[in-house]
Amino acid sequence: MKFAYIPLAPIIAELQAQLKTMVKMGKFDDDDCYQYAVQCLRKIGVHEYDTIEEVLELKKHKVALPKFFYSFEDVIQVQEVFGTGTNDSCCISGKFYRKLRPMRPVDNTTLSHCQINYPCSSEMIGFTFKIPPGILTSDLKEGFIYVKYQGLKRDDSGEYMIQDEENGIEAVKNFIKIRS
Repeated sequence: MKFAYIPLAPIIAELQAQLKTMVKMGKFDDDDCYQYAVQCLRKIGVHEYDTIEEVLELKKHKVALPKFFYSFEDVIQVQEVFGTGTNDSCCISGKFYRKLRPMRPVDNTTLSHCQINYPCSSEMIGFTFKIPPGILTSDLKEGFIYVKYQGLKRDDSGEYMIQDEENGIEAVKNFIKIRS
């Protein structure tokens, strides 16, 4: 049976109202709640995702991933190109980026969050991913990386959604309460 999707924000707001003392003390905030909700949804198995493409800027070998990241489909080192794109480029948010080298996961934790099927090559750049805090660490010190990933469903206004199913909603609420 398929359930309709509802926004996650009211569920988070309800929890924060219940745990207002902890919110006032700064024990957790919206970002923490959303991050815990994503962890819970991973554990209970969400089966419908949106495919999202972004270019992220790597600084000091690290970059924060979007908070609703679920799994990688593609990770490529790119270079910003001014003007128009070519056959080996991609356009994200009106900017063109030339694809340079594919990147590959270098540990089992990262590999478990990937759907990448590149053959290994010495030209590839290695990367790791830590949950939490959702940080991608790379052999590359600085630059841009193109990521194509599966993320939680969003509505037209960008609000994150969860299936309107009582057990799933209760699981998310309880998971956030335990983590806070």
